[in-house]
Amino acid sequence: MPDIWSLVAQTYPGVRLESAIQGWAFLERFEEGLKAYAEIPDPSPKDDRWAAVCHFQLLQDNEALRLLYRATERGEAGAHVFLAHVLPFVDRGEEASSELAKANVSQLSEYDQALYYRVSSIREETNGNLREALRAAEEAWKRIQGVPEYAILAPSILAQLAVLHGRIGRSQRALWFLERGMVATTGTELLKVQVRRAAVLVNLGRYREAEAELESRELVNAPPQFQPERLWLLGEIAWSKGNTQNATERYEEAIGIAQGLQFSYEEFLCRLPLMCILALRQQYSAAQDHLTRAQLLISDKSDRLLFRFREVLLHYWMGRYQPSHALLELDGLLTAFTEMGLLQEQAAVRLHRAEIMRQSAAGGWSKELDELQALSISLQNPALLAREWTLVPDLHSIAQTTHPRIAGQAPTTLNIYTLGEERICLNDKEVSIPLRRSPELLAYFLHHKAVALKQILSDVFPEEKLSAAKSYFHQFRHQLREQLDGVEIEYDPESKMYRLKSEVDIVWDVNELRAGRRIGSKGAFLPSSTNTWARDLDEYLEPYRGSRVAQA
Repeated sequence: MPDIWSLVAQTYPGVRLESAIQGWAFLERFEEGLKAYAEIPDPSPKDDRWAAVCHFQLLQDNEALRLLYRATERGEAGAHVFLAHVLPFVDRGEEASSELAKANVSQLSEYDQALYYRVSSIREETNGNLREALRAAEEAWKRIQGVPEYAILAPSILAQLAVLHGRIGRSQRALWFLERGMVATTGTELLKVQVRRAAVLVNLGRYREAEAELESRELVNAPPQFQPERLWLLGEIAWSKGNTQNATERYEEAIGIAQGLQFSYEEFLCRLPLMCILALRQQYSAAQDHLTRAQLLISDKSDRLLFRFREVLLHYWMGRYQPSHALLELDGLLTAFTEMGLLQEQAAVRLHRAEIMRQSAAGGWSKELDELQALSISLQNPALLAREWTLVPDLHSIAQTTHPRIAGQAPTTLNIYTLGEERICLNDKEVSIPLRRSPELLAYFLHHKAVALKQILSDVFPEEKLSAAKSYFHQFRHQLREQLDGVEIEYDPESKMYRLKSEVDIVWDVNELRAGRRIGSKGAFLPSSTNTWARDLDEYLEPYRGSRVAQA
């Protein structure tokens, strides 16, 4: 067996292992970790803890729990923290907080201190305390700075920050955290971030980008635990586009896999939209079956509120609730979602309130749409209500004239062509940016996500003088803002990194090729560029060119 200490030192310089099994866990070589653990004649408590991590990552939850309890009984403080993380996955989330309370934070390693606050954040989120969850995630982010294990734990902390910002409606900020986390992420952690990024893109209405990510070879061939959420998101995209038949197929496929894996949350997420789609078809008995099953899958306060929201709508659609009673119930839900800071859910409730007001001639429905449109603008998210509009088609028809910002204007699509050609098109019309390297710079950000200026200049302008390269890059940023509304290169002063920020759907031929589709040529990537990064990506794409692809 390879020397794990040397392997970890090469991959994560400065990391000091407390167990050889920890090294295998850090390298995501979990089977090898368990094999090494089995060969230890007298495992230490720390060996137990890290072997439990390997079992957990391999979806062997009960074995993970057995070793974690053994580690805690033998005085391993860090095992309490990871035990608190594992317990919710076996429907014992109510015990997680007591495990966290058993850990003395000041006596934990720097890594475990950051992990403690990340797990605390997840617990607060589960309990509906999003503000406390955000504070804990920010503390975790603070604690991991400068720690040798930064590259191991930082991506999951950034992902938690992204989840929380996404839940409070700040999707653009969520995207920033995810793209920053992708810079140093590999293996299964990268797959997790890719799925979460796709979820944010769906919420922003950037469906082609999300589809390309979800249908990429990496995610299609990802381990089974990634498939329920991937298929659920594809269902969400189909529902948003009004293709309820395709959405139904995706949700049902996701449920089949989720049940096999005992993934209650993913099944819950699929049951609620299936209920809505069936109710829209007036198949109320089948809709009620999905709702009844969803009730058994509720795991936290947010789930309970989402369930009750859909239950109120079903009762109203079936005539069990009078308009006045439905509005009273929705008022209570709006208050609850407001207290939790869930803007997306607030918006959905308000839309259905507006429709019930309109149907019952109660008045005030237009004002509701005014406030929803203002919220959409403040959140930079015109797709805020995309899925909900399919449930209120009459109101949607009216709002397309009166409130076009939120009622689904024709989507704006930015096409980036870099295979065999180099051009940029907005809604099929070529965009002329008077800088020759504009397609390369856009492609560079699409590929690298978040990047420091030094790396940009080194990769894209390797032979230019520093001053000339900087000038060209900042001219490009200016021209991009001038030529493309809603698209810019954003700078984050905290990380000193740049990223491509967009309010429009971006279709990049490289991502389409990776998803088994194409929008143009399959030729050489950036044919005019001799830069190493471009040639490396061109070589990486070669197997995809040989695959059978569909014309998008």
